[in-house]
Amino acid sequence: MGIFSKLFGNKQHQVTSSTTSKNTNKQQKNDLSCLYPQIRSTVDSSFIEDITNSDVLTENFVDGLVICYVLDNGEGFEQLTKRHLIEYGVEFEEVRKIAYQNLRQRFKKHSQVGEFELDGEEMDRAPFYTINFDDNLNASVMLIEPFWRIDATSTVNSDLIAISIPAMDICLFTNFREQEDFNLMRGMGQGAYITAKSKEREVTEKIYIHKNGEWVLYLDTSEQLGELL
Repeated sequence: MGIFSKLFGNKQHQVTSSTTSKNTNKQQKNDLSCLYPQIRSTVDSSFIEDITNSDVLTENFVDGLVICYVLDNGEGFEQLTKRHLIEYGVEFEEVRKIAYQNLRQRFKKHSQVGEFELDGEEMDRAPFYTINFDDNLNASVMLIEPFWRIDATSTVNSDLIAISIPAMDICLFTNFREQEDFNLMRGMGQGAYITAKSKEREVTEKIYIHKNGEWVLYLDTSEQLGELL
């Protein structure tokens, strides 16, 4: 099995920005149990085109990334809009709270953390790790702070964690202090991003660092490196 084929999943939901709902009021309320926050890139031209001059609800997250909210209807993702709030009769803060609760529950039920192994190579430790809980929402694990503060910190034995989210179904992380492991993960993420982009499944080729409960964009400068380490 090739390196990138080990990373990519098979599930591919389509995302739409439709503002029209054909569900009944009862079904609409049930739909909120399938509402999730989804991380997208601000350089994703197709996504930006979808939300430009539309009522799609988004929030700034960290440099280069925004959060939108999506309804999983079983056949695809529908982006949450102001129209939905009116139809559902709810405020954005209520919807936001539900979406994050759904995300945490889904992650708790389905999450799997695995060690990445290079074919044909024996290593004393895994150079980086993979996270999977949903082939369209894996990047949203960045929003689950307890995982990074407790589980991920314990896994990599470091409080300084680098993450790569090149595709909707790929999330990689490693100990940023181990620069050889970090560079390996970074290169793997860049290759996966190119593959994902050809399938319109990309998120970002940028790297983010988790430190003291916050995410920062990795700038690859000596000044930032000194600050981080």
